[in-house]
Amino acid sequence: MIGALVGIGLPAMAAWIAARRLSPARVVRGEDLAVTLAIAFGLASVVWPGLLLLGATSRAVVLTGDVIVWVAIISALTLSRRAGGERARQPPTATPASAPHPQWRATAAVLILLPIAALAIASFAASSAVAPHGEWDAWAQWNLRARFFFRGVTGPWRQAFAPVLAWSHPDYPPLVSASIARAWLYAGSESVVAPILFAAGSAATIVIAAAASVGRVHGAGRACLTAAAILACPSFVRYAPAQCADVPLAAFMLLAFIAAGQAAHSPDARWWWGTAGMSAALAAWTKNEGAAFFVVFTLAAIVAMLRSGGFAALRVLAPFALGAAPVLVALLVFKRVLAPPSYFVAEQSLAGAAANLFTAARLHAVATAMARELWFSGATVVGVVPAMALIVGTRGMARPADAGARAAWPVMAAMIVAYMAAYLVSPKDLGWQLATSLDRVVMQMVPTIVWAAMMIAR
Repeated sequence: MIGALVGIGLPAMAAWIAARRLSPARVVRGEDLAVTLAIAFGLASVVWPGLLLLGATSRAVVLTGDVIVWVAIISALTLSRRAGGERARQPPTATPASAPHPQWRATAAVLILLPIAALAIASFAASSAVAPHGEWDAWAQWNLRARFFFRGVTGPWRQAFAPVLAWSHPDYPPLVSASIARAWLYAGSESVVAPILFAAGSAATIVIAAAASVGRVHGAGRACLTAAAILACPSFVRYAPAQCADVPLAAFMLLAFIAAGQAAHSPDARWWWGTAGMSAALAAWTKNEGAAFFVVFTLAAIVAMLRSGGFAALRVLAPFALGAAPVLVALLVFKRVLAPPSYFVAEQSLAGAAANLFTAARLHAVATAMARELWFSGATVVGVVPAMALIVGTRGMARPADAGARAAWPVMAAMIVAYMAAYLVSPKDLGWQLATSLDRVVMQMVPTIVWAAMMIAR
């Protein structure tokens, strides 16, 4: 128990200090704490596997090294916060805000949220009780690799990437697996509690961060409606307890936009851009799709900077790159040293992939399936994505709108195109791949779409 508390407490303390550093007047807000907690625990999945690669061969050595690294991070953040004390007295630049709404609207929104949240929590608890090891991808990939890390910490952990386990996608980045194994290492034993809590924390981060961010601009009523819209998405509620990497990926995608939006009106803009870079990089450290997101997000950020301030505005790329660098270095090492080639390149030739990309029948199948999933997202009649489009279309866009929310729309559109291209070139049976993964892929984008719609709508 003490070990588990230490393992949780170190990143949590770093997150608290970072949240105080980022919050106006150093009063910690829920939005900022949700962002920093997610990034701190994501970064924890980078630190200790690095110790394994450096030659650590025992649990004691790994944990000692992990504690030392986190104490150093906490110390650096503390010194940075003290150095930024003068800036703490500077008020933040104005945040776009809507006119105040009557109290009855907030009350009505709370009454809408409460039953939806209760059903979502009950669904999570029931699913976790029935399937404590998660769904197929959880116990066949993510938790499987976590067991290799935990049981084989003295050396055999490398067998997780053996060719005989190619069916378990060992090329996928290890954020989820490393996070669960770290919890087991600190606790000293395996338990289904760790992956269940990690899944719950990932889902809660999305709901809290999105709602708090919207509430900062539009008030409590719309914050509750934002949370309700996310929790009303059947695919989100289904995959939240599945213990797969899709919900954590959705979290880091969303948090990157929230951080970018904060950078536009905060006196700590460089810190927020560093946070955005680290969050986008952690998306790449979570799943292979996250690498595509990092590229698209970075390009969108560069375009937004050029449009707002010309080439001079590109100076914020330095903190963005510094935030992303540690995670990207870890990802590069993982791909070069441990991960086998993806089946996208191992199971087909370039000519075969090109032929698939330009096959009309495949394009029709993928486009139809994507449109259907965007419309329903697990619902039976209409899903949350068209509902958000209707809200923005009928209410119009706020002026000025949050910078992160404005950037989210073209990035999500580009991600849809990227996902469609991946399905088109896949060497696997197309029907099977669409049936078994498309709902999860679209779900990755739903929280960001909901947040962006609620942020920019008048």
